[in-house]
Parts: sequence; C-alpha cells; structure tokens
Amino acid sequence: MTQEAWESYSKDLNSDAIAIIDSFYVKECGFKNAYCLPLTQKAREEVGIEMVANVIALGAIAELTGVVTKESLEKSLLSRIPKGTEEKNKKALEIGYRLAREAKK
Repeated sequence: MTQEAWESYSKDLNSDAIAIIDSFYVKECGFKNAYCLPLTQKAREEVGIEMVANVIALGAIAELTGVVTKESLEKSLLSRIPKGTEEKNKKALEIGYRLAREAKK
C-alpha cells in the first residue's frame, strides 16, 4: 500500500481496527492501532525476494490477532504455494511472527 492509498482508505477503519502497514511504502500513518512493519525490507534482506512480503504480513496478522494458530496457518500456506518455495515462505512466515512480537513490546 502506498502513502496515498493509506491516506485515502485509512479513514474507513473502525477505531478498534488493527492495521498492518508496510513501512517501506508508508512513512506516516497516524492511526492508534497501526503496526508499521518493514515487510518489504525484511522480505528483500532476509528472504531475498520481495514477493513474500505478503506472507510476512500474514504471520504478523496471525501473531497480533490470534485469529489462527501458527500450525494451521503454516499448513494452509504450504498447501497453496508453488512447489520449491516452501522454505522461503516458511521463513517469511516466521519473520512476520517475529516482527509482530517485537512490535507488541
């Protein structure tokens, strides 16, 4: 999401909503329940491919909300990704969990 998109759509969020923001693209969020996480940066630096930034976000969402267990999310993810990308996606999921844990402190 770009800064422009955040500014346009964030006003539609309920006051108790949780927002996961990619700090690579959005520099100012000004929302009390926003978690500005370096999703794209960590995907590039730690996994070597930007495409898994969305998987990092999934891990962060799961950690912050508890809406799904880690085991269920990993199982579901691994059943839907292209063969040969399992390790990169598992790593991305772990990064998301870690970023969210750090952000909650």
